Amino acid sequence: MVPLLLVLVMAACSGGGGNNVPTTAGPTTTQPTTPTSPSPTNVPVGNVTDVLLPQAFLDGVKAHQGDSIRARQTLSTDDGGAADFSLNQKISSCRLLESSAVQIQPAGALLAFVRGTTYCWTTADQQLHKVTAGSAQLIMSDPVFGVTVQGGQVVIKVDVGVIKVSSPQTNTGVSLVIGPGQFTVVPAGQNPQSPGRISDLNLPEEEMRVATAYSSLPPPPFLGRPDAGSSALLARVFARGHLLAGVDQNTLAEGTPERDFVSRFLRFLGRHWKDSSGHELGVDEVSLAPEDAPAALKEDKIDLFVSTERGATPLFVDLQGRIFKLAVAMGDQGFRQAIRVFLQGDVQGGTYDNRYRSVFDGENPNYGPLASVLGFG
Repeated sequence: MVPLLLVLVMAACSGGGGNNVPTTAGPTTTQPTTPTSPSPTNVPVGNVTDVLLPQAFLDGVKAHQGDSIRARQTLSTDDGGAADFSLNQKISSCRLLESSAVQIQPAGALLAFVRGTTYCWTTADQQLHKVTAGSAQLIMSDPVFGVTVQGGQVVIKVDVGVIKVSSPQTNTGVSLVIGPGQFTVVPAGQNPQSPGRISDLNLPEEEMRVATAYSSLPPPPFLGRPDAGSSALLARVFARGHLLAGVDQNTLAEGTPERDFVSRFLRFLGRHWKDSSGHELGVDEVSLAPEDAPAALKEDKIDLFVSTERGATPLFVDLQGRIFKLAVAMGDQGFRQAIRVFLQGDVQGGTYDNRYRSVFDGENPNYGPLASVLGFG
């Protein structure tokens, strides 16, 4: 049997978008959600890339490897069946497990998960896309994720990247952002439930195997040193060789988990913002009273300040629900954007999740206040 990882790579490369696999990873700016334009039903929008086990069907007709998929067609598998498909837009590869079905490009969405379990690997295109599953709506940029629809209940699992989940039928406006290693359950007609850990689910062996294989396919997120460009603050920091980080002496006292999280984040940034000689960016932490921070930022005594009181860039939420934010010197937009891009990569790649759970006794990070940083507006 051909190894699963090889099958997935071949499937993605043979799909309608031959250039779907990025060769390099760099900073991206996510654009607002654009509804999927209806495609004529006689124009192919993707392909069946493999039928791995007994049978798969397109609108009830037996499907074969290489079959074209058109908008609003439904691809399904029988008991024990499995099939892969790719789309010309966004979807590098999806695998339907047994007794599963997905409708391709229904009105206003990229996919509609109908039943069973499907895993997808998406490619980065700097756009947000909408898919549906039961009563759930998913807004995403470039995740690796799985969806299970059973008895009106939907389980969404994220292995790489982030997804914003809501249930429009409730008319409450409630949404939930979940990231690497997290899942949420959306009962029929109800809001998404608080996230859990995928590791706590008793997933079938085949599902775990597919999830692991798909997770290894995307390129790593961009965490590298940014170009100073027109940012006077970045140029100053790089010339100095270290970052002067102010921290709130009240809410970020030494020995607290909150201070530990900030320190680890800053050291992680310093290790990745190396210069051309491979020297890491040093980080000096300076404890300040919040009322002294504006003057310190203005007088170039610090480059940024982390607190709960001021700042345009949310960094994390502690277990008390306090939102800690970053303020930057001179209101420097270039520096702020560089921090945001780094934070996006930190979250999408899972290092943020690992750091948070290490510091906060295994608790899940709350990505809701970071939604704007993560591209959800």
